[in-house]
Amino acid sequence: MPSTYNPTRRNKNIGTAKSGHDSDNKLTVPNRFSDSLNFWERIYDYKIIKKKINSKTITFLIEKTKKDYLYTFTIVELTNLLKKIPREDWMGIELFVLRQPKKKEIILDPVWGRLSYEADFKGYKGPAIFLEAINVHKAIVWPNSLTPESKKELKRLEEDGHKVIQNKKNITIHITKDSAKNTQLFRTLLHEIGHFVHWNTTVLQPAKNTQDLKKLKTRYLSIPEQEKETFAHRYAEKIRKKINKIT
Repeated sequence: MPSTYNPTRRNKNIGTAKSGHDSDNKLTVPNRFSDSLNFWERIYDYKIIKKKINSKTITFLIEKTKKDYLYTFTIVELTNLLKKIPREDWMGIELFVLRQPKKKEIILDPVWGRLSYEADFKGYKGPAIFLEAINVHKAIVWPNSLTPESKKELKRLEEDGHKVIQNKKNITIHITKDSAKNTQLFRTLLHEIGHFVHWNTTVLQPAKNTQDLKKLKTRYLSIPEQEKETFAHRYAEKIRKKINKIT
């Protein structure tokens, strides 16, 4: 009678990175390419719209979306919101990019949006805010074991209108166009502007007073990420409350 012992069943790491499997072929998102662009700055099939907001011309670059992906808001909705935010808070940001995330990014680095402090592409140099196309038909799955910050984020997502279902295995976050719009327009956009306010007051403005720009940048980059996130969250919440009072 043959032995029922199977050594591969005794090692839970067989076929995983811990056992060295596929260690030289990991799925990664390159940060920069040979043309020195960050991966989120690689925009292909797009159109450009220019709008005047408070006498300032703002450029909106809109990349064509893939099947099942969409932008959850219009440029009109975006510009109307920007008009309600103190202009001095986002003065200097003259480019907003609506982009289609690439396949690897969707798997490894999914985001609602991001701030590029020093974008340099398509003839523009300066800070820019990127907002991602969303697949509202695909749920987000998180593990049950969450950090304190992840728990706070989950609560924010629920407040945005996403349906959260938790079972023994994981947490599933179901997205709709409206809930995604709430997250991107009224939280992510404000959050990224909050990061810019922090950058502006810590780096750009002091640099105008003949302080060393390189040292200021280094000092800003040394600030713990959690401190930066806390600043941006507080800013977003403060502005959202002001906007709600206006509307």
